[in-house]
Amino acid sequence: MSKKSALDTIKLQSFDASDFLSWKIQVQLGMKEREIFYTVQSDFASTVEDVDEYQWNKDEDFCRDYLLNSLNPRLALTYHAYKSAKEIWDRLNAHFQKEEGLSKSLIGEKFFNFRFKANVPITTQLLELVNLRQKLDDDHSKMDDSLFVYMILSKLPPEWLFFKTEMHRLKEKISLDELKRFIHIEDQNIAGKSMEQVAQPSQAVNFVSRPSKSSRKPPTPKGDSHAPLAVKKPSLKRKKGKCHNCGKWGHWAAECKGPKRQKEEAPQNVANMVVDNSDPKSFVAMIGSSHRSASSEWWLDSGATCHVTNDRGLLSKVTTVKEKVENCNGGATDVTHAGTAELVLSSGKTLILQRVKVVPNLTKNLISMSLLDKAGMSFTTMNGRMTLSVNSHYFGCAYLINGMYRLSLDNDRINQVSSTLIDPKLLHNRLGHIHYKKMRDLAKSQNIPLDLSIRFDRCEVCAQTKITRNPFKTVSRSTQLMELIHSDLCDFRSHATIGGRKYLITFIDDFSRYCHVYLLKSKDETFETFKIFKSRVENQLNLKIKRFRSDRGGEYTATGFRDFCASEGIILETTAPYSPQSNGIAERKNRTLTEMLNSMLLTAGMPNSFWGEAVLTANHILNRVPHSKLNSTPYELWHGHPCRYDTLKT
Repeated sequence: MSKKSALDTIKLQSFDASDFLSWKIQVQLGMKEREIFYTVQSDFASTVEDVDEYQWNKDEDFCRDYLLNSLNPRLALTYHAYKSAKEIWDRLNAHFQKEEGLSKSLIGEKFFNFRFKANVPITTQLLELVNLRQKLDDDHSKMDDSLFVYMILSKLPPEWLFFKTEMHRLKEKISLDELKRFIHIEDQNIAGKSMEQVAQPSQAVNFVSRPSKSSRKPPTPKGDSHAPLAVKKPSLKRKKGKCHNCGKWGHWAAECKGPKRQKEEAPQNVANMVVDNSDPKSFVAMIGSSHRSASSEWWLDSGATCHVTNDRGLLSKVTTVKEKVENCNGGATDVTHAGTAELVLSSGKTLILQRVKVVPNLTKNLISMSLLDKAGMSFTTMNGRMTLSVNSHYFGCAYLINGMYRLSLDNDRINQVSSTLIDPKLLHNRLGHIHYKKMRDLAKSQNIPLDLSIRFDRCEVCAQTKITRNPFKTVSRSTQLMELIHSDLCDFRSHATIGGRKYLITFIDDFSRYCHVYLLKSKDETFETFKIFKSRVENQLNLKIKRFRSDRGGEYTATGFRDFCASEGIILETTAPYSPQSNGIAERKNRTLTEMLNSMLLTAGMPNSFWGEAVLTANHILNRVPHSKLNSTPYELWHGHPCRYDTLKT
């Protein structure tokens, strides 16, 4: 190709002794495009190119001018003393390549301390992070893409929490390119929502602002960190008339920035404004609903300018006060006490509220968002979740419930179950595909936040794995623990576990329906397993087994088994021949365990050799969910205290 003079070419971004690697890549591309790169790789005597000395000298001069032209004036003057292009190239590499290596520690520190900013598109910031990673990678140590994906997710801002959660929920491992694509899509969605917010007039809900004597600025909704800036209007001369809305001089009622006067009595379901007489700057948004929330729940209210509660027991440093609060309808409510509330959030951080007022007639405990804003807290809302931040650091969160945001406290996490609404299908999988009615009863009794808005009528896995037969009706039931034990042996010889187990045996207490499951290699282990079970439960409960019911299997009717029960004073009860329904409780338990393990294995895609682990997990779950014949869980009746659910994961 024809070559122009180096001074006539398009000049590259001049190198100023920073970011040598990027400059080197650009210069190499330029030299290769002009077919002069070979002149810096070797001298004329050792070159492998088929050129004569005249062509070599011509290309070498062109390359030298090209290199000097790509340096800033200060460096060009320094390296102009070198006569050949190869000498300039080698000196640059020797000097700046070494410094590039020495600065890798600083690049590494910058890489690991990198954090995405919420107010800048993540896609743009991701390019900078990828560039830092490329500078760290060399021939000896390269970061794996999967590790880099997790690092990107960990560096996302708190506003992207839902995006991070969805990425972690993906069963298949996500690639770096896929993550970049998902981030780009999410950036576009956020940008679209921002444009909609700018185009639509903003609406403030339950917000109250008392106009100051020195300023007539309109109220700004709290918690919206992305609210569009108001355009400053040219100052107009104040009118001297009296406002018939607020009673102030200096403007007309049509221009009044204060709340509009209510002409009619407000309906009961609308949030009412309550004015504290003792402090003219204090307002409280009272909820006129007939439903009273739990005393330990705290709700964020943008219309309240003081913190209020209906439970004195939630406060410390309590003092007696005699005050009254008035609502816009003219009613008055007594304030009996004031104190300090210390709230431990689900994030582990503590929020201390000073001078919280006790209003016994209040239906909800309210936290003033305006006071939190004055203290330096910011609010961001997205998809029914409000994120609380202090100095751009995550502090806590609140969730939208029936039109208001409830603060997520540490005591809201019942047995460490997340306070967010749980998909019924997800909870159904976590509980080993138990019956939907039983799952709803558990959620209701244990305060598990189940999302009832999601319709869940049919589980295809349950339909494939569960077949029922009507049991015989139970004649009578025990009145205490260990009065009657049901037992049955289930055969899995066609699918042995990894440990060689081929059978499972169940021991079920008739009173509590608490079940013990043991895995056996052969049927002749039944007798020894029963003795282990008997010693264990009698030692734990300090009670004796009185009756033992089973089918007519040879493992239960063997002479040794009968003699042992007779010597221990245990009455053996066997079912009628060819009627497994007579031992209905044990047969039903085997059927339920088999259905659950099949459902769990099918859902997880595990081989049948893991049936042993699945059946032990299924029994662990069944002991902790409410039984249809009981008013409690088998675990609570057996152990005497409620169980925990923080170990249930999917």
